[in-house]
Amino acid sequence: ILVLTAFLFANTETTNVPACLNTISFVSGSTESAFRNLPDGTYTLEETDYPVIENVTYTKATTIEFEISGGIATQTAASSAQDNGIEGDTLGNQTLYLIDSPMGYIKIVKTLTGVNNLDDVAPIKFTVVNTADSSDKIDIPDLMSANCSTDKWVVNGNTYTYVIPVPLAVGNKYKVTESAPSSNTVGNTVYTLTSSTDPIDVTVVGGTVATATEAEFKNVYTTSNAT
Repeated sequence: ILVLTAFLFANTETTNVPACLNTISFVSGSTESAFRNLPDGTYTLEETDYPVIENVTYTKATTIEFEISGGIATQTAASSAQDNGIEGDTLGNQTLYLIDSPMGYIKIVKTLTGVNNLDDVAPIKFTVVNTADSSDKIDIPDLMSANCSTDKWVVNGNTYTYVIPVPLAVGNKYKVTESAPSSNTVGNTVYTLTSSTDPIDVTVVGGTVATATEAEFKNVYTTSNAT
């Protein structure tokens, strides 16, 4: 799904864009989508969903910003360094193009041992950071919070396992880091983290979640009486 947003309202006398809207949402397909007589102004073209072609998922393209003046579209300075761009330079014959990359997955596997209740060792969080670009970062929320469904935990005795699939661009390398409390006191019981896993570097490969590269984190807790 692509969304074209204009910061000026359109005039239905000169354009095929409704006057009551300054945002157009459309689904791209095998044929191009054309918009005629867009008024002068500043626009963005944003891809809002991950494209899927022949069962291969692709990343969402970087949003492109451009200006129209006298019927000619030009990328803004902030947007000109991107791979996306504008082809053609004649009135009524310009094409905006967005570049997507194949997407793969990494799979974070979280195992807790020696825990009687998941909430006793909250919070547990992860960060996934591109080793070549620190701005490319994903924060995975507390696995014990309402953001994470409790039915995703697989329980075997007092061992709890949670698998998190993370979609990322194929070929990129990421460092996965866990954040967990070293100890928690619940009532008269102290849960102490006695063994954990250092940050793990993983490279994203193409394929499905089932074939994704794993980053396995294991936390072992012991219990004692609070004094």
